[in-house]
Amino acid sequence: GLGEMNPEQLWETTLDIMKELGDAKVPATFFFIGKRALVRPDIVKKGTDLGFDIEDHSFTHSENVQSSYTRLALELNSTNYFLSQVSGKEVSLYRPPYLLGIGIDPTINPYIPTTPDMVWALQLGYLPVGSDVDSKDWLATTPAEVLSGLKTALAAAPNGHIMLFHDDPNTAKEIPQIVAYLKAQGYD
Repeated sequence: GLGEMNPEQLWETTLDIMKELGDAKVPATFFFIGKRALVRPDIVKKGTDLGFDIEDHSFTHSENVQSSYTRLALELNSTNYFLSQVSGKEVSLYRPPYLLGIGIDPTINPYIPTTPDMVWALQLGYLPVGSDVDSKDWLATTPAEVLSGLKTALAAAPNGHIMLFHDDPNTAKEIPQIVAYLKAQGYD
C-alpha cells in the first residue's frame, strides 16, 4: 500500500500514471500535497505539460488541516502559491485530506456542507471537491483488485463521475484496463 512505499517509488508511480493517462488521452486532475510537491516540482511541471489539471490537496495532508481558519489558509495558500508558480496556471480546487468535511462530490449532492471548514475554503477562494466514486485502490493488493473496486464503487454510484484514485503501483499497472472499462461504460 501507499504507506509502505518510499518517496521515490511514489513519484515513479505518479509518473507512470501520468504516462498511461497521457498515452490514452484521458483527462485527469492531480491533487498535490504541497510538502511533497516542493521536493519534486519537475513532476508537477510534467503533469502540467501533459495537460492535466494540477490542484491543491493541502500542504501537510494532516487530519488537522481544517482545525482553524488560519491553519487552513496557510495550508491552502502556501500550496497554491507553489503549484501556481511551477505550473503557470491558477489553482482553484481543493481536495480535503481524507475528504474531511465534504465527502461526496457536490455536483451529485449540490449542497456543499456549511461546516466552518468548507465555508473557510470557499472564503479563501477555493472550490472544495469531493468524490462520488472511491475506487479504494489503496486497499488493493493486485492490479485486478483496483478495477474490481472501481466496478463495485460504480455500482453503488451509477451516475458517478468524480473518481478517486491514488498514486499506487497497482493503479498504475491497471490504467489501460480501467480506461477500457470506463470507455465501454460510456465515459469519455
